[in-house]
Amino acid sequence: MAKSARSSKSRVLILHGPNLNLLGTREPRVYGREKLSAINRRLMAVGRTAGTEVVCYQSNVEGELIERIQQAARNGDCALKTTALKAAAGR
Repeated sequence: MAKSARSSKSRVLILHGPNLNLLGTREPRVYGREKLSAINRRLMAVGRTAGTEVVCYQSNVEGELIERIQQAARNGDCALKTTALKAAAGR
């Protein structure tokens, strides 16, 4: 959606990369028990308090993340990418 077609409220896109969908379930002693959905809810609540719309998106496909970044740039939105959990062969 083009910025002119929506409200004047700023929008931040939070991009969660590969493996972050496993938060809370994969190696909870290392990464904690909090799930990505809970983190997203907190991020959106902080955004509401600041008067900013926060949109969260997770993908295990780097190309999809790049598409979202480019779409955000076209819309004049800010995009932030979080890092992925470490990946290890055989785990």
